[in-house]
Amino acid sequence: MQAPRTGRSTDAPASKRVDVRKPIPSPSQPEHDVLFLQRTLGNRATALAIQREFEDQGEGGAPQPVLEDAVSAAIEVEGANAFGESDGMVGSGVAPHAMSNKGKTGSDLWAHAGGAGGVGNQSVGSAELTAPVYETRAATAKKPAKAWIKSGTGKVKVVRSYTGVSSGNNGVYKHGGGTTWVTGKASTRIDKHEKEHIKSSKALHDAHIKPLEKRVSSYRGLTGKNKDGADEAAATTALQTEIDWNTAVNDFATNDSAQNTPMGPVDLIDQAKPDFYYNFGAKEVKKVQYDHFVDTN
Repeated sequence: MQAPRTGRSTDAPASKRVDVRKPIPSPSQPEHDVLFLQRTLGNRATALAIQREFEDQGEGGAPQPVLEDAVSAAIEVEGANAFGESDGMVGSGVAPHAMSNKGKTGSDLWAHAGGAGGVGNQSVGSAELTAPVYETRAATAKKPAKAWIKSGTGKVKVVRSYTGVSSGNNGVYKHGGGTTWVTGKASTRIDKHEKEHIKSSKALHDAHIKPLEKRVSSYRGLTGKNKDGADEAAATTALQTEIDWNTAVNDFATNDSAQNTPMGPVDLIDQAKPDFYYNFGAKEVKKVQYDHFVDTN
């Protein structure tokens, strides 16, 4: 893949930028190297530092781990209801490499060789939203106004699936050209990597969306709770405040995008593990010479 430009990190002001070409002090515990680099330099500079290290090793013929193309992933929301609460689809448009809660949907040639394998089928931070619809009952002489959430609304659907990588001949390596062979072990390890994204997304879903769903469900339908107010508008505002829809949706989308975007924390941490998949360069397989032989380390 095309190497990012080396140089100074742009994560910090000019007076505090760190030249990633220079040696970086090691943390006290080697197993926390990547987290140490992230805290010291920021995600982008960490990616550049790791890339630089692998480039230097490659000059001596050492195998190189296959890094993803770092991209930014801004969150966009499709629409909003009458109260300004996010509705429709929310997401970044950036496919993770990859995450899932519906598992592996199939296999294809590797994305690094021009196929669709090893890529998430949904964008990071994405969710399908059905914003709350608030129903009310006017106040009477004896009772305050009431507000509740209409049945079938106030729902968040988060789906994750991925396409695996076919083992064997994967065609032309898109970063630099040449033929590519992916071993069965590398194909399995790529699936394992994708499942790291799944765990990350699930943890963020449980932290932000589950509590939101619990709040909504308690006020959904005529048989649920309702919120009082001096009039219908006041009751609706009180219920909106308690549900806090936009905060929960935005927190999930933003954190999921930051954690799972290519060359984000999930990628960096997994790529630092000793069993990650590497490009070992030219190798003959079944009497055929390949330019890129991808296997676990």
